[in-house]
Parts: sequence; structure tokens; C-alpha cells
Amino acid sequence: MGRGREAVPACIPQVLFMDKIKKILFITLSSMGDVILTLPSLDYLRTSFPNAKITVVIGSRTKELLESNIHIHKLIVYDKFWGLKKKIGLFFDLKKGGFDVIIDFRNTLYGALLPAKFKTSPFLIIPPQIKHMLERNSYRLSRTLKIKYPLPSCAVKIFSATKEDFSYVDELLKQNNITSKDRIILINYSAAGATKRWGNLSFSGLSDMLCRDYKVILTSDKVYS
Repeated sequence: MGRGREAVPACIPQVLFMDKIKKILFITLSSMGDVILTLPSLDYLRTSFPNAKITVVIGSRTKELLESNIHIHKLIVYDKFWGLKKKIGLFFDLKKGGFDVIIDFRNTLYGALLPAKFKTSPFLIIPPQIKHMLERNSYRLSRTLKIKYPLPSCAVKIFSATKEDFSYVDELLKQNNITSKDRIILINYSAAGATKRWGNLSFSGLSDMLCRDYKVILTSDKVYS
């Protein structure tokens, strides 16, 4: 599923070792929102190294975000409830991959123990002024690849959807009398961690305010709805 040679966009700096990066391992996070905030970093890798094969390790709850993605060479769905034997087996399977770059946003033993010329360090100290998760991910990526921070801003392209996905959304909107002329705002009101939850009254107040000018759609992970 690799892609042919492509010109590197102007927003991506030329790096001396670009052609030497053949295989990349990307270990993303487990919660839906956290995974989405890693997509710009994944997009940066895909765009910077267009000929590299990218393997992504993702949790079972969020696999649908990248399951049919044409920009990823291999998707490995990891289950934290696996037994020790299966987890060790995955380690040796990954070791055979011979990765040049390992980006591990989960700080797992895989990222720490697998060999690679460039890989994230679990001991990296992120400047306190960098607070947002997306920017913290970007900072870790820049330090790993030895590229000046902040990284240039590019439109995220790594996320892809199938025809079935578009058909499903079109039908869902049609059933709820929402057309292409409507101004839409999506609000995701659920979160796995209690510290990320805003509260029903807060969401209700925001929705009431936005409903004056927009059609508000509430979304949720089915596990937490």
C-alpha cells in the first residue's frame, strides 16, 4: 500500500536524511480525542517521507479512525488485555520490522526497547509554555527528527474516509433534515477521563447559544454516551 515518489510540499522542510527513512513505527494513544490530536504528527511523517512505509499501533477502541486509511502501510490493533505471551510476541514481530523512526506517544516498552536511529524519548522535558496536547506532540516529533520547532503548519491529509462512510453520514443528515445549506457545529460531549468532562449544564448552555445561528449535532463515543 506504499505510495510512489512525490514532491515534498513547501510547508515541509527538506531534511538531509529523507531518502534514508524507509520504515516508520507510529504508536498512537488510546482515547478518541487524543488519537485525533496525533494525526497532524502522523500527517507530517507521511508528507515528509512519502516513500516510507508507516506502521501504526492503535488501541481497539479507536481503530476505526485509521482502519481503512490508504496512507498507512500496516495497522496493528493493540489490546491492553492481551496476555504477556501475546504482548512479547508483538515486540519480536515489531523488532523484525527494522524501523528507522519510532514515534511513541504512549511511552510504551515497545518504543523504549525497539532499536531505531530516530525515536522519541520518554524522558524528554517539554517546555511548560507548550500546553496543548497537539503542540506537545509536535514538539516531541521535532526533537525526535532533529527539526526546528515549531513545525510548519500543513493541512491534515492523513485522515481518509470510504464511500460507505460518506454515504452513512449523508443518510444520517438527511434523516435529521440537515442539508448542505445549513451551518453545522459538532460537539463531542463525552470523554474517557473525568478530568476531560465539562458537565451537562455547560454543554447545554453552549448548545443553546449556538442554536441561534447553527444546527448543533452532539456526538459521542458509544462507550461513554
